[in-house]
Amino acid sequence: MDRLQQTKLLTWSLALSFSIRFFLILFVFFSMASQAQILIDERDSQLESPKKSLFATENTLQNKSNLAQMTWSDFQVHIDKETSRQRQEGLAYMVSSSLVFLGATVGFHSVDQSLEKSIYSVSQTLAIAAFGYGFYQYNVGSHDRQFFQIIENTSSLTLTQKNEILNSYAMIQKEKENTNKWTRFFTYLTISGLNFVQASQESNSDIKNTMYFIGGASALAAISVHF
Repeated sequence: MDRLQQTKLLTWSLALSFSIRFFLILFVFFSMASQAQILIDERDSQLESPKKSLFATENTLQNKSNLAQMTWSDFQVHIDKETSRQRQEGLAYMVSSSLVFLGATVGFHSVDQSLEKSIYSVSQTLAIAAFGYGFYQYNVGSHDRQFFQIIENTSSLTLTQKNEILNSYAMIQKEKENTNKWTRFFTYLTISGLNFVQASQESNSDIKNTMYFIGGASALAAISVHF
């Protein structure tokens, strides 16, 4: 392999490393932003509660772990806020992934080397996946939104029946949320540990730095999920 080929290989290795870091940063950012938004919603709910009348329902909390304390009217408010947040998140994913896809497409058609095309192809694939996720968040969203639409479209249900169904749904969701939280936590923790161990045994500095970065990003994702 001549010097020119070595230079190209190093350049595109760095480009791939940058692409991986970019998507991980994007993922961690939106993951932590979602957690922060939940805390903001809960804080706003607590600040607004003293302004309610004595006959208003108290403890209108805005996260899934307190879903069992909501009435159907409280749940409607919760869904409105969650829909707004998810649409903002989905729009951000669609815009950023479209820009990445556009750049990767231009790059793909401007190079001849198979390695370079492969890197741009991976970037296109990741961008399409991110766009699909954003589109889903914007138009479909969480199970809470889907559940709300199903119940609201069932006109024969009384308010009392809706509250009873909501209580049953809350119990199921609480169990699922707890399982999913620990599953994500240990998944990110395993990815983090694996990359740190492999990085400590890697001699190539570029690969080592990339592994350390992935390990650190995964650790941050695990912390944001658990706490």
